[in-house]
Amino acid sequence: MIRINLLGKDIIKREYIKEELPLHLLSMLFLLIIIICMQFFISSKISSLNSRVSSLKGEMAKYEKVKNRLTELEKKRTALDKRLKVVETLQQGRIGPVCVLDELATNLPEKRLWLNSLSLEQQGTLLTLEGIALDNETIADFMRRLDSSPYFEGIDLVESAQKVVNGVKLKRFAIKSRISMPKTGA
Repeated sequence: MIRINLLGKDIIKREYIKEELPLHLLSMLFLLIIIICMQFFISSKISSLNSRVSSLKGEMAKYEKVKNRLTELEKKRTALDKRLKVVETLQQGRIGPVCVLDELATNLPEKRLWLNSLSLEQQGTLLTLEGIALDNETIADFMRRLDSSPYFEGIDLVESAQKVVNGVKLKRFAIKSRISMPKTGA
Protein backbone atom coordinates (compact mmCIF):
# COMPACT_ATOMS: atom_id res chain seq x y z
CA MET A 1 0.00 0.00 0.00
CA ILE A 2 1.07 3.47 -0.70
CA ARG A 3 1.51 5.87 2.15
CA ILE A 4 0.84 9.49 1.83
CA ASN A 5 2.13 11.90 4.39
CA LEU A 6 -0.49 14.46 5.07
CA LEU A 7 1.19 15.96 8.11
CA GLY A 8 3.90 17.95 6.47
CA LYS A 9 7.57 18.37 7.15
CA ASP A 10 7.14 20.64 10.20
CA ILE A 11 5.37 18.02 12.24
CA ILE A 12 7.93 15.35 11.37
CA LYS A 13 10.69 17.75 12.37
CA ARG A 14 8.99 18.50 15.68
CA GLU A 15 8.60 14.83 16.45
CA TYR A 16 12.24 14.28 15.59
CA ILE A 17 13.23 17.16 17.84
CA LYS A 18 11.04 15.84 20.67
CA GLU A 19 12.63 12.41 20.41
CA GLU A 20 16.28 13.45 19.82
CA LEU A 21 16.49 16.68 21.84
CA PRO A 22 16.68 15.03 25.27
CA LEU A 23 19.46 12.76 23.99
CA HIS A 24 21.41 15.73 22.61
CA LEU A 25 20.88 17.75 25.77
CA LEU A 26 22.01 14.83 27.89
CA SER A 27 25.11 14.42 25.70
CA MET A 28 25.86 18.16 25.98
CA LEU A 29 25.38 18.05 29.74
CA PHE A 30 27.67 15.04 30.01
CA LEU A 31 30.27 16.78 27.83
CA LEU A 32 29.97 19.93 29.94
CA ILE A 33 30.48 17.91 33.13
CA ILE A 34 33.57 16.26 31.62
CA ILE A 35 34.96 19.67 30.59
CA ILE A 36 34.31 21.12 34.06
CA CYS A 37 35.98 18.10 35.71
CA MET A 38 38.97 18.39 33.40
CA GLN A 39 39.19 22.12 34.08
CA PHE A 40 39.10 21.47 37.83
CA PHE A 41 41.73 18.72 37.52
CA ILE A 42 44.02 20.89 35.36
CA SER A 43 43.57 23.89 37.69
CA SER A 44 44.47 21.81 40.73
CA LYS A 45 47.47 20.36 38.87
CA ILE A 46 48.62 23.87 37.87
CA SER A 47 48.25 25.18 41.42
CA SER A 48 50.18 22.20 42.84
CA LEU A 49 52.92 22.70 40.23
CA ASN A 50 53.03 26.44 41.01
CA SER A 51 53.40 25.71 44.72
CA ARG A 52 56.15 23.18 43.89
CA VAL A 53 57.91 25.79 41.74
CA SER A 54 57.67 28.31 44.58
CA SER A 55 59.11 25.85 47.10
CA LEU A 56 61.90 24.90 44.67
CA LYS A 57 62.72 28.58 44.11
CA GLY A 58 62.96 29.05 47.87
CA GLU A 59 65.21 26.01 48.15
CA MET A 60 67.28 27.24 45.22
CA ALA A 61 67.72 30.63 46.90
CA LYS A 62 68.88 28.85 50.07
CA TYR A 63 71.39 26.78 48.10
CA GLU A 64 72.50 29.88 46.19
CA LYS A 65 73.48 31.44 49.53
CA VAL A 66 75.40 28.27 50.42
CA LYS A 67 77.08 28.28 47.00
CA ASN A 68 78.08 31.93 47.40
CA ARG A 69 79.48 31.18 50.85
CA LEU A 70 81.42 28.22 49.45
CA THR A 71 82.83 30.38 46.66
CA GLU A 72 83.84 33.02 49.19
CA LEU A 73 85.52 30.40 51.40
CA GLU A 74 87.31 28.90 48.39
CA LYS A 75 88.69 32.35 47.49
CA LYS A 76 89.86 32.83 51.08
CA ARG A 77 91.45 29.38 51.05
CA THR A 78 93.27 30.15 47.79
CA ALA A 79 94.52 33.46 49.22
CA LEU A 80 95.70 31.70 52.39
CA ASP A 81 97.46 29.02 50.33
CA LYS A 82 99.28 31.74 48.38
CA ARG A 83 100.29 33.45 51.62
CA LEU A 84 101.48 30.16 53.05
CA LYS A 85 103.61 29.48 49.96
CA VAL A 86 105.11 32.97 50.24
CA VAL A 87 105.91 32.34 53.91
CA GLU A 88 107.48 28.97 53.06
CA THR A 89 109.54 30.57 50.29
CA LEU A 90 110.69 33.32 52.63
CA GLN A 91 111.49 30.75 55.30
CA GLN A 92 113.58 28.74 52.84
CA GLY A 93 115.22 31.94 51.60
CA ARG A 94 116.08 32.85 55.17
CA ILE A 95 117.30 29.44 56.30
CA GLY A 96 118.53 28.13 52.91
CA PRO A 97 121.80 30.07 52.61
CA VAL A 98 122.72 29.25 56.20
CA CYS A 99 122.14 25.54 55.56
CA VAL A 100 124.13 25.66 52.31
CA LEU A 101 127.09 27.39 53.99
CA ASP A 102 126.92 24.96 56.90
CA GLU A 103 126.90 22.02 54.48
CA LEU A 104 129.90 23.49 52.65
CA ALA A 105 131.82 23.93 55.90
CA THR A 106 130.97 20.38 56.98
CA ASN A 107 132.15 18.87 53.69
CA LEU A 108 135.43 20.80 53.37
CA PRO A 109 138.44 18.50 53.82
CA GLU A 110 140.34 20.04 56.74
CA LYS A 111 143.77 21.54 56.02
CA ARG A 112 143.72 20.11 52.48
CA LEU A 113 141.29 22.42 50.60
CA TRP A 114 140.57 26.15 50.89
CA LEU A 115 137.85 28.20 49.20
CA ASN A 116 138.73 31.59 47.74
CA SER A 117 135.29 32.65 46.51
CA LEU A 118 131.64 31.69 46.41
CA SER A 119 129.21 33.19 43.93
CA LEU A 120 125.52 32.64 43.31
CA GLU A 121 124.01 33.02 39.85
CA GLN A 122 120.56 32.51 38.30
CA GLN A 123 118.63 33.87 41.28
CA GLY A 124 120.56 31.87 43.82
CA THR A 125 120.24 28.45 42.22
CA LEU A 126 123.70 28.07 40.65
CA LEU A 127 126.71 28.09 42.97
CA THR A 128 130.28 28.60 41.75
CA LEU A 129 133.11 27.67 44.13
CA GLU A 130 136.73 28.64 43.49
CA GLY A 131 139.64 27.58 45.63
CA ILE A 132 142.89 25.70 45.98
CA ALA A 133 143.66 22.18 47.15
CA LEU A 134 146.75 20.14 47.84
CA ASP A 135 146.02 17.64 45.04
CA ASN A 136 143.40 16.27 42.60
CA GLU A 137 142.32 13.54 45.04
CA THR A 138 141.30 16.18 47.57
CA ILE A 139 139.20 17.97 44.93
CA ALA A 140 137.57 14.65 43.93
CA ASP A 141 136.85 13.83 47.60
CA PHE A 142 135.28 17.28 48.09
CA MET A 143 133.09 16.79 45.00
CA ARG A 144 131.95 13.34 46.23
CA ARG A 145 131.04 14.83 49.61
CA LEU A 146 129.05 17.62 47.95
CA ASP A 147 127.32 15.09 45.72
CA SER A 148 126.14 13.11 48.75
CA SER A 149 124.63 16.26 50.28
CA PRO A 150 120.90 16.98 49.79
CA TYR A 151 121.68 20.67 49.09
CA PHE A 152 123.83 20.21 45.98
CA GLU A 153 123.17 18.48 42.68
CA GLY A 154 124.80 18.43 39.28
CA ILE A 155 128.32 19.04 40.63
CA ASP A 156 130.70 19.83 37.78
CA LEU A 157 134.44 20.53 37.83
CA VAL A 158 134.81 23.52 35.50
CA GLU A 159 138.54 24.12 35.86
CA SER A 160 141.55 22.51 37.49
CA ALA A 161 145.04 23.92 37.07
CA GLN A 162 148.33 23.81 38.90
CA LYS A 163 149.35 26.90 40.82
CA VAL A 164 152.51 27.62 42.78
CA VAL A 165 151.96 29.42 46.08
CA ASN A 166 155.04 30.27 48.21
CA GLY A 167 157.02 27.61 46.38
CA VAL A 168 154.41 24.89 46.96
CA LYS A 169 152.61 23.27 44.03
CA LEU A 170 148.84 23.40 44.61
CA LYS A 171 145.76 22.77 42.46
CA ARG A 172 143.50 25.72 41.65
CA PHE A 173 139.91 24.64 40.86
CA ALA A 174 136.44 25.92 40.01
CA ILE A 175 133.31 23.86 40.71
CA LYS A 176 129.74 24.63 39.67
CA SER A 177 126.69 23.10 41.30
CA ARG A 178 122.95 23.65 41.42
CA ILE A 179 121.55 24.39 44.85
CA SER A 180 118.57 22.28 45.77
CA MET A 181 116.65 22.97 48.94
CA PRO A 182 115.17 19.78 50.40
CA LYS A 183 111.40 19.99 50.84
CA THR A 184 110.33 20.17 54.45
CA GLY A 185 107.22 18.18 55.43
CA ALA A 186 104.20 20.35 56.24
